[in-house]
Amino acid sequence: GSEQQQHAPIAGPLASGTTPSLTLARSLNCEPDALMSMPPFDLFVAQLSSDSTEARVDAMKKLAIVGEAMGPEGTLTKLIPYLTENIANNEKDDDDEILLILAGQLALLVPGLIPGHAAVPLLPILERLCSIEETVVRDKAVETMNKVVPLLMPGGNYDDGAPFGLLLATSKRLAGADWFTAKVSAAGILPATYAFWQAHATKGD
Repeated sequence: GSEQQQHAPIAGPLASGTTPSLTLARSLNCEPDALMSMPPFDLFVAQLSSDSTEARVDAMKKLAIVGEAMGPEGTLTKLIPYLTENIANNEKDDDDEILLILAGQLALLVPGLIPGHAAVPLLPILERLCSIEETVVRDKAVETMNKVVPLLMPGGNYDDGAPFGLLLATSKRLAGADWFTAKVSAAGILPATYAFWQAHATKGD
């Protein structure tokens, strides 16, 4: 069935083997044919900008597939900055279901698509997700953070002690947040952060 085709060669925006529904076309005020020819990133943005929760959920479920279609460079230069701007830097709380899917999809990008040492730009998005009030979103974000952190080295071309400074700052912000929810997440990522520091920070002394 079409469920088996997730890793088939990507020919268009719908790499999952599905075709755009009429409902989706209507929610985007777009003809189905036009939808089929849209580049993956454009379709993703159009869906996430839609008023339709169904369209937005559908888009986020395809995040890893969109990333695969865009390739590592496109994902790091367009897709991740878009998510950072619209989620990490966005004070308004988005739909918890969409944030939960995002937290899980980010885990699928590393290391298969984004090499571990290039995954630092994911941290601000994950930090934001670690601060969300809804427990299942935070738990999934912590799980993804704990997967990504050990992969940040080796091979990174880091300046001024990053990613150590970045990880430390992230942990401090979460631990020092006004809401206990973020403090719980800080406790969840500290063991992996400390283990990463122990493994790499003292190298080269």
